[in-house]
Amino acid sequence: MNDQKLSEDNILTYLEYLGCDQETINLYLKCEYAHDLKSQIQILRKYRCILIEKIHKDQRQIEDLDCYIYSLTKKE
Repeated sequence: MNDQKLSEDNILTYLEYLGCDQETINLYLKCEYAHDLKSQIQILRKYRCILIEKIHKDQRQIEDLDCYIYSLTKKE
């Protein structure tokens, strides 16, 4: 993503692409209209934390699955 100013449609499309829910998108756009850059950054950082938590959860599930598969192979 480059630094050029995005139109509202482009912002909406990009936030949807990133996986933001409608509440997050609406809040972000409200801050965009108010030119509240600090809040926009805060919203995106909060969403980033949510994504990282999801990655960690998924990683734990993969590790648990690997352990289960390993335990099954030991029974063969």
